[in-house]
Amino acid sequence: MAGCRFLSSFTLDSTNNGIRVDANENAESLTVTAGTYYWSLDDSVTAGALDFGKALEDALETHTDIAASDVTITIYGVDATDATMADGRVKYVTVGNEITFDFTNDNATLDPRILGFIGTDDKSTSSGTLNSDGVHRYGWYPQIEASDVISDRRSRGSAPYTSGGYVDPLFWGVDRMVIVGVPARPPALIREDAVVGDAATAVLTTTLDPNIAFESWAIDLANDVTMDWRFYEDITDTADPAVEYRFAANSPLWTRPLSGTTTISHEAGEMWTVMVDGQEAR
Repeated sequence: MAGCRFLSSFTLDSTNNGIRVDANENAESLTVTAGTYYWSLDDSVTAGALDFGKALEDALETHTDIAASDVTITIYGVDATDATMADGRVKYVTVGNEITFDFTNDNATLDPRILGFIGTDDKSTSSGTLNSDGVHRYGWYPQIEASDVISDRRSRGSAPYTSGGYVDPLFWGVDRMVIVGVPARPPALIREDAVVGDAATAVLTTTLDPNIAFESWAIDLANDVTMDWRFYEDITDTADPAVEYRFAANSPLWTRPLSGTTTISHEAGEMWTVMVDGQEAR
């Protein structure tokens, strides 16, 4: 395995699902269907776990000048490979028409960071291809395999009483817990304020990337307690994982995702080991 990936869910509604697309000099305002998504690339149409890549392709192909199946969206490290691209950057490929994303239009309410873009200037394909500036929002790509994956099952039970005072019925279930350890990562993959200059170049991206750091991904989760997350032990896996998680109730990740470096080496510089903990989402 070349690495692992973490994805968090995110929700789009009528206030933040609009995109403005120009194809063949014909600009149209389009919308991604409202719902809860993952950048999963699994073509899922299951409510609460929709595949954003598929939904975005479908939305773009509603443009008058873009025919069905004319747009393909992949993610470096998952479906696409290029040694010069950081895992998690998005590749947009079109057939027949060059397209432009216009983020300054009033109808463009979708956060450009979800698509992997930085800033609000126009982003256009060239020869049918457009690579995002950085990693897409709502994903963390450590660019390494996990060193430890510890999961367990914990029984839980409930005994609801009726007004008559008897148990009706006794219910037992199993919760799953997980702790994922990711070893020795450079600061640009960990801290938001380290994603500049040489640190950014070291993780194969040359621009200030608002999404590449673990801290960005963790804070997104902490800011919305209803968001679930997934762990893919193999970055190329797109099958739905068996369990979706939320941060464990007492996790420091809720308010303080980073508390201190694991190792500071005079030769290698600052390095971090990250532990991500979660409990089964319900």
